[in-house]
Amino acid sequence: MNPPATLAELVTIKVTLDEGVISMKKKQTTRPTAVTPREFVITSPLIIDQLTTQLAILPIENVELVGGDTAQENQTAVITAEVTPSHPEDLFRWYLDDRALALQPQNKLHLMDVPLSLDGMTIKCMVMRPGEQGTLKITAETTLQIAPQLPNIVASQPLHQVAAGSTLRLSVVGKTAQDVGYQWLFEDEPIQGAVGETLLVRGCDAQHDGTYTVQVNRGFRRVATSVDVRVV
Repeated sequence: MNPPATLAELVTIKVTLDEGVISMKKKQTTRPTAVTPREFVITSPLIIDQLTTQLAILPIENVELVGGDTAQENQTAVITAEVTPSHPEDLFRWYLDDRALALQPQNKLHLMDVPLSLDGMTIKCMVMRPGEQGTLKITAETTLQIAPQLPNIVASQPLHQVAAGSTLRLSVVGKTAQDVGYQWLFEDEPIQGAVGETLLVRGCDAQHDGTYTVQVNRGFRRVATSVDVRVV
């Protein structure tokens, strides 16, 4: 029967530092059959400071992700991991929710042609700082806020003014590849059968004077824009 492992026989020691983790590997001092790898979690600030010093790692005071709340649909979103203090050997592992995206030495993540479907999802970044005998890991996260690309409504009449008795024509421009359906409204009430890119209102009179809105189904989201029309 193998003897129980002692502290001197540990293969790995894991130390938590707030949201981060210090991993320190030691050489095995006994036969492999006599060693049981274990992990210890230490939360004492004093012990953490001592271990950080022993591992010869510059402590990370703070990691903040900026830029995730200013992304625009179908544009490039740039998210920056601001590390205090920074270190030239830092590595950055990026995640979208729990899906790994990239491991890179740069502290900026570029998301190209951001779809509206990413709105509300979580971006995480694990900062890894190597030392002489271990690695310090700190994780930060932010919630993506994607501003939608709103459609534009173009009228065939200048200044959205239509002469009484004539036909009003409104069309949607600025569409995206994710747009799959339309619904026109007048004064916030759906117009029956008006589900195309263009709205035609024939024989306009005073009752057609007001606000027209188009709702666009974009994936699982809905975006809308409105114009005011005057009958003169």
